[in-house]
Amino acid sequence: MSGPHWTMWTLRGLVLANAILVLLQPVLAGLFVTGDVGMLRLHAMVAGFLTVTAFLQFVAAILVWRPGRGPGWPIWASLGFFLAVEVQGALGYARAVGAHIPAGVLLFGFTVVMVMAVWSPKVRA
Repeated sequence: MSGPHWTMWTLRGLVLANAILVLLQPVLAGLFVTGDVGMLRLHAMVAGFLTVTAFLQFVAAILVWRPGRGPGWPIWASLGFFLAVEVQGALGYARAVGAHIPAGVLLFGFTVVMVMAVWSPKVRA
């Protein structure tokens, strides 16, 4: 990618942070299901952090595009990720576990693809 390197490194860092938070969520949910009820509160707290970092990822993707002179696709991918995080959070707070768990699996897959895409040395517009 061309343009200022700091924009791409910021995006990469946020995508990686989001991946770590997404990976942490099923661990916390599993601990809650096995009887540690305090993990539900931590699961909800991590979801809040994930919402913030997903929004920051969207902002960073805009900065990669302008002023970074990079491709525009990270904007749309980050917007989709942010919206997916919002839907996932709404499903969780609604206790719609039947939809919350499969949506979490999709979110996990989306995160893996984003990590591979932004960390690939062959990223192109």
